[in-house]
Parts: sequence; structure tokens; C-alpha cells
Amino acid sequence: MFFFLFISQSLFAQLDKDYVPITYSGSVPADFVYSPRKAIKEAIANETVLDKKSARFFYTSVYYDVQNMMTGGKVYFNDPLSNYLNEIASQILVSKPELSGKIKIFATRSAVINAESWPNGYIFINIGEINAMDNVHQLAFTVAHEIAHYANKHAINSYKREKDISKQETSDVENDDGDNYRTLR
Repeated sequence: MFFFLFISQSLFAQLDKDYVPITYSGSVPADFVYSPRKAIKEAIANETVLDKKSARFFYTSVYYDVQNMMTGGKVYFNDPLSNYLNEIASQILVSKPELSGKIKIFATRSAVINAESWPNGYIFINIGEINAMDNVHQLAFTVAHEIAHYANKHAINSYKREKDISKQETSDVENDDGDNYRTLR
């Protein structure tokens, strides 16, 4: 009997009266229900690093991947945590007002310790990343780090480097023994 009481108490330990789950509130933001076509065209028109063909492929992938994330049910919206993350970002961006309107931060329902910044200004911070933090300063560092990825166009520059490497021409080279090899020029 004692064993049964002990086990049943352990099973219900998770049902703490102080536990409050993260909930959505209000209407679904436009970010979750937009058609990315117009945004893709604007991004291509404003692109300064990539050629038009590469920009079309890059931004089409970006906007559709983000749309899939937004509509996949794992991104919180109008919730206290995402609002708090955006408050941290606004404090970080006090000296960079030109960035503040371009960045939107969302908490995501994932236990993985990770955060990611997208070239269109969306930043997703996993619950696992937030849970791993010891204090608000560490969280602010993570937010600032992801903002830096966006501001410095790390994703676009990385994509361009990869494209440049893959465009290098190959040529046939014959060694002293008469064997042919392909090499990068």
C-alpha cells in the first residue's frame, strides 16, 4: 500500500499548482499567415551581395522555410516569453534604431539548446536554449549574438562563399605518369 501511495504521488508531482504553461493570446499575427511572394520580390530587388539568380533561389528558400516554421505549430506568438525576448532586443537596439523595426523574435517549442537568425530578420530561440541560461544577462547575450548574425548578413555571405566555391572551374591535369586527374583551378 505504501508503495502505491509513493508511486501515485511521484506521478502527480508534475501537476504543481504553481505551474503555468505558455499560452498564445490574441489573434494570429500577420507574420504567420502572409504569402511570401511579395517579400521575396522585395528581397531580391534590394539584394546587394548576390546576383539575381542566386538571390531568387536564396530568398525563396528562406521565406518558404520560415513560413513552414511559423505555421508548423512550434513557434509561440503573443506570449509572455516572446514578448520578453523582444523587450530584451529593444534594449539592445537602442543605439541601432534602424534595426529595431526589422527584427522579430519568437520563442519556439523545442528542447534543443539552440537559437537561429534568418536573413529576413526573424530570430527563433528555443525553449531549451532559454532553459539553459542561468540569468537574464546570458539570455541578452544570445539575443545580441543572433541580432549580430542578421546585421552582418552572415547567412547571405556564407551562401555567397559556398556558391563562389562551387563555381570554380575544374580542369583535367595529366601527371608525369600520363594519368589524368580533375582539379580545381
